Amino acid sequence: MNMTRREKVMVMVLFAVISMFLYSKFLLNPRQEKLQSLREEKIQLEQRVKMIDQKDRRDKQNIKLIEELTKEVNSLSLDLFNFIGEEDVIAVMDEIIDNSGIHINNMSITQKSNEILSINSSEGVNGTEKSSIEQAYDKVSASNKDEVAKEDIQEMESQNDDVEGNGVSIAKMGVTLSYKGDFNQLMKFISEIEAFRRKIVIRNINITSGEMFQLTGNIALELYYLPIMNDEEYMKFYNSADRNNPFVSKNLDSTILDFMTKKADVSMMLKPTSSDLPTMNINLSNGNSESAVVLESATYENCKISIREEEEKYYIKYSIGDLNFPHSGYEIFTPNSEDMIKIEVSSTKRNSDKDNNGVNVIIENETSLPVKVKVIGDDQERPRFLLIDSVGKVELK
Repeated sequence: MNMTRREKVMVMVLFAVISMFLYSKFLLNPRQEKLQSLREEKIQLEQRVKMIDQKDRRDKQNIKLIEELTKEVNSLSLDLFNFIGEEDVIAVMDEIIDNSGIHINNMSITQKSNEILSINSSEGVNGTEKSSIEQAYDKVSASNKDEVAKEDIQEMESQNDDVEGNGVSIAKMGVTLSYKGDFNQLMKFISEIEAFRRKIVIRNINITSGEMFQLTGNIALELYYLPIMNDEEYMKFYNSADRNNPFVSKNLDSTILDFMTKKADVSMMLKPTSSDLPTMNINLSNGNSESAVVLESATYENCKISIREEEEKYYIKYSIGDLNFPHSGYEIFTPNSEDMIKIEVSSTKRNSDKDNNGVNVIIENETSLPVKVKVIGDDQERPRFLLIDSVGKVELK
């Protein structure tokens, strides 16, 4: 079959059109669709990256804000008990009684109870200005509002209204003492209570005059404690607290504040022989009752504390006189702080010339962390705690 030139040209044009159609249908269109899909995916990923960056910046701001507020809360709560049990109440009262010289006939301790403190977050000190912690809380809430669902916001506002309406519960323990002594002893006893390193409230006191200028009566005390366990609890309690406290230094050294507020790793208690408690007691503060070393002595005893570090693990052993813990080797423990090992010593002032007991302490620190020793309530002229030698980084506060 012979084709004319015109027919050949038309066939070639038809073939070209069919080829372009097939290319567009099966090659070009899928690629364009895939390209469009990739463009949309790119836009979504860019938006997601932007949201992550914004969230990361907010998280960093929130973390910094929480750290600052935590330090301020800790500084304001230094005069409150963080936790107190019946044995702690006995130890506190024993120290105050020894320092005052008053005679206590009877002491009764009430069980832990909660007192409701009413708060109003809508009013500041003068009813017109919000506290700094509340302002910070509002700032954090505002910055996160875009990411929180509407029902979640309503739930948080409802919870906040409940807190404002019902108040905040704070734990306390009560102590009732029957005393006997002269006027000076009673005044000294009250002064010791008011000057104690933790806040003790005198709820009630009655006084009866007896013979030979002796006074008798009862005194009711309350010991409040504020266990700050997590951010939610501290924000719930402090959301309307007065932050404009002129007696709190804004330039307080963070290292000093950390040392004052950190829980001790090792606790030691030193008492006179006239005390009902053991004269010498040392133990780990991790709740292990088997770690306690208790000794009764009327003289100075040698005490040695050895701490070492191996493969990022910490080991300890200590002794007083002939008693030691553990009986052999070392006991593994985890420091409560990442930047130090804290030893807290609770001592008592001398009550007479015959009060001569105490400890001669040697501390061996073979770790990368400094050992910081805090001594509370010791006698200034004749201290019961004497650090006679140390190895490694050891600081006595």
